Amino acid sequence: MARQSPAQRAHIMSNIASILEHGSNKENTAPISSSSKAKKDSHRARLAALDPIIDLDKLVKGDLVLSQIKDQLCWHRTFVDTEKTKRIPKEKDIPRKEHKIDALVAAVQYYLELPPDQRPNPRALLMPVQPNATEGGGEEWWASDDDEDE
Repeated sequence: MARQSPAQRAHIMSNIASILEHGSNKENTAPISSSSKAKKDSHRARLAALDPIIDLDKLVKGDLVLSQIKDQLCWHRTFVDTEKTKRIPKEKDIPRKEHKIDALVAAVQYYLELPPDQRPNPRALLMPVQPNATEGGGEEWWASDDDEDE
């Protein structure tokens, strides 16, 4: 076991004294679920706003930086790879950039193999879900005038 510095020992003793004085940490902490839910929602919203690369030619030709590759993998992991058995490895399991690119190519191939009705629509991910989405003449509530051109 590594030897502790006096500062480390003092910090540990302070924590122990605080727990003994105030009781268990669990009693004195705010519920974690609200902040972690907010963090998770924020992360999901950031990913939903991401413009995913779903064209293999664009992906292979593109000069992506590491942060873009990570974001793209995270998008596919979150919105496409939703099965219990994951096809896209976790970020910690692919440490090298070239392996991340290979994983992203595989993720895009998996996306393209899905039937079109099972593929997540990147634009729809930003729209909130409402129970009566087809009220008002049968058009989706989020449709805008420029959607008719597509």
